[in-house]
Amino acid sequence: MHALFAGGATALLVDGPLDPSLREAAARGALRLVASPSPAPLTPGSRADLSATTDDGTCVATVCAGRLVYRRR
Repeated sequence: MHALFAGGATALLVDGPLDPSLREAAARGALRLVASPSPAPLTPGSRADLSATTDDGTCVATVCAGRLVYRRR
């Protein structure tokens, strides 16, 4: 899970090659399971899932369900 959060993942594909233990960990870790990799619409009051990256694509923070789950030091 740490590697997923460090890469900026905020969701996993339902039909992706997920190990059952990873699927269980994703549910506990607030990762959403989605049917397609399309971004969720931004609407007031909706779930906050986002990642912040540097210009070179390095993830510096990941937020899932409004909780900071990864921060690069």
